[in-house]
Amino acid sequence: LGFGRSQKPRVLYTQYLWSMYLSDFTRRFVESSDVVLGGNSIGGYTVMASASEINNAGLSTTQPTTPTVKGIALFNSAGVLYEPDEYKSKISTEGTIKDQTLNDRLPPFAPPPSFLLNLGSTLILKGLRPRIRSTLEWLYPERTSRVTDELAADILNDSYDFGA
Repeated sequence: LGFGRSQKPRVLYTQYLWSMYLSDFTRRFVESSDVVLGGNSIGGYTVMASASEINNAGLSTTQPTTPTVKGIALFNSAGVLYEPDEYKSKISTEGTIKDQTLNDRLPPFAPPPSFLLNLGSTLILKGLRPRIRSTLEWLYPERTSRVTDELAADILNDSYDFGA
């Protein structure tokens, strides 16, 4: 997919693309019938979407080698945090996400228009580019010696790639 200094395909990297790649990779190359997927941060979404897609695809095939996702491991996950009272109120009116999922009550997802996504990412990157090194040092305070000019330059260069 193009990591580090390798050439990157000219595609728009989205959470849908990542989950599609993971699902496809798992079906093609994992020889075990039972799989556990793990994801860090936004990768948690990727593994959950892939697990759902893999398991739903497995229901419609008779191939014995189709893997089944038996579990997922989420690391450094984030989500909406509610105060206890807010959470109780939300559950009493909407039910849990589990209830909504099992009863098909989640609203359909409609992404924002592409031009808004492009505008938003352009503005975010414009604000982040001058602060790459200081942001890395803030994110990794235990090992600031590993934050080098070369690393910051690589990240800056990658931020100009198509789809960044």
